[in-house]
Amino acid sequence: MTQPGTGAPPPLEGVRVLEFGNLLAAPCAGMILADLGAEVVKVEAFGGDPARELQTAAFMGTGTSPTFLAFNRGKRSVALDLQTAEGMEVARRLVSRSDVLVESFRPGVMDRLGIGAETLLAADPRLIYASLSGFGHVGPERGRRGVDLVIQAESGIMSVTGQADGPPTKVGFTVVDVAAGHVLAQAILAALIRRGRTGGGDHVTVSLVDVALHLQSAPMTEYLATGTLPPRCGNAAPMTAPADLFSTADGHLVISAYLDRHWRQLCESIGRSELPDDPRFVTKVDRVRHRDELVQELEATLRTDTSRGWMARLQGAGLAVGMVKSYADIESDSQVQAMGTVISVGEERPFRTVRLPAQFASWSPQHRLAPPDVGQHTDEVLREIGFGDADIARLAASGATRTAAAAT
Repeated sequence: MTQPGTGAPPPLEGVRVLEFGNLLAAPCAGMILADLGAEVVKVEAFGGDPARELQTAAFMGTGTSPTFLAFNRGKRSVALDLQTAEGMEVARRLVSRSDVLVESFRPGVMDRLGIGAETLLAADPRLIYASLSGFGHVGPERGRRGVDLVIQAESGIMSVTGQADGPPTKVGFTVVDVAAGHVLAQAILAALIRRGRTGGGDHVTVSLVDVALHLQSAPMTEYLATGTLPPRCGNAAPMTAPADLFSTADGHLVISAYLDRHWRQLCESIGRSELPDDPRFVTKVDRVRHRDELVQELEATLRTDTSRGWMARLQGAGLAVGMVKSYADIESDSQVQAMGTVISVGEERPFRTVRLPAQFASWSPQHRLAPPDVGQHTDEVLREIGFGDADIARLAASGATRTAAAAT
C-alpha cells in the first residue's frame, strides 16, 4: 500500500469557506474541508460556539471542551455581533470573498439577517451555500430545534437499539451529528465539482433526520416492504446467528459466524464439534430461533479461556471475531498506531485527537492550526478582506467585532 505523502498541494487549496456553524455537525463539515486544504473562517458570537461549553467531569477546569477541540481544528475565528449593522457589514464582505458558506441556524434565521441563500446566490451565482437543519428546510416542523439525542429518538434509532426487554436506548456517542457533518462535506464537495464543470453555484441542504434515516436504510427498507417493525436485539445481529456478544473468562468477544461453513469452523475451533448436528442449531433459521440457547452453549466453553486466547485461536481459523475494547485499549492498539489514527494537533498547545479517516498517497494534512480561541483571528481576517486599522478600531468601538484579547 502506498503510504500517505506530504508533497502535493491539498485538493481544496485556494477554496475559501465561511462557517456559521455551532455545536457538532456543521463544524464537523467545516473541519473536514479544512483538513482537505480549504481556508476556513469560523464566525462566532462573542460568547463563542456553544460547543465550547460542552465538558465532561473529566474535562472540567481545563478551559476548553473536547467536543470543540474534536471538530474545529484548521480554522480561524472571527467574533461578530450579527445583530448590528456594522457586524453585518463585515459578514457580507466575508461572504463576498468566499466560495462556500456553511450555516446551521434554524431555517429562516439567515434570511432574516439578510444573508439567506436566495439573496446571496442572486448576488454571486457561483457561491455554494450549504445549510444544515434538524428537521429539514420544508414541512410543518422545519423550525424545530434538533440535537443528536432528539433526532435519535424521532428517527427510530432508539426504537431499534437496546435489549429486547429493556427501554429504547441511544447510541453511545453523537452518531447522527458526526454522520451529518460527513454528509454535508460530501455534498459540498459534489457542488464544488459541479461548479468546476458548469460555473454555477448551488444551495445544498442536509437535515439531521434525513441522515439518521439514511443510516437505517436496510431495516427501513425491510419495514417498508413487510410492514413488520424490527425488534430490539441488544448486541445480536437480528437476522443471523451466531452473530452476538459473548462472555469470556476476562471480558467479552463479538463473533460473527452465521454462514454454515463459518458456524462449523467455529464449533471445531472451540472443541464443540457436536453443536452443528444439534437439532436446535442445524440451519441459520434454527439458530436464530434458539439464539438464547445457542449463546448459553457457546459461552459455557468461551468462559474457559481469556478473550485474547480465543482471539488468537478464532482469528487463526479465519473467523470474524473482535474484542470489546475500551478507549485505553484502542490508544495502545498496534494496528491503530500503525495507521496513525491518533494525531497531535497544534504547535503551541498541542492535543491529541483522531485524524480524517481518508488518506491520500500524494499529500497529507499537517494539522498545525489548533482550534481557535473566540475571535482569535478577527483583526487578521479583517485586514485580509480590506479593512484598515481605522476601520478595525471603528468596528471594535461600535461593539460589532471582538478579538480574543478583548474577550479575556
